[in-house]
Amino acid sequence: MSAVLDEADAIVLVASPAIDAARSAFATLDWLEHHGRGHLVPNATVVISASRPGKSSVDLDKLAAQFLTRIRAVHV
Repeated sequence: MSAVLDEADAIVLVASPAIDAARSAFATLDWLEHHGRGHLVPNATVVISASRPGKSSVDLDKLAAQFLTRIRAVHV
């Protein structure tokens, strides 16, 4: 993975619309910052993708707003 990240200009993180998945995505952003890959974070995109149709129990607008304090874009 290190070789891939060395060549990357941007990253896409995929998370489900759940609190634990959001925490995992935030932890990935933290890991990047703490392991010499912090330059990738401001250009990152998070994709929130549900495996089942229907309304999420998570407020997706609030979740997206939290991500947007650190990254470039969120797509639901």
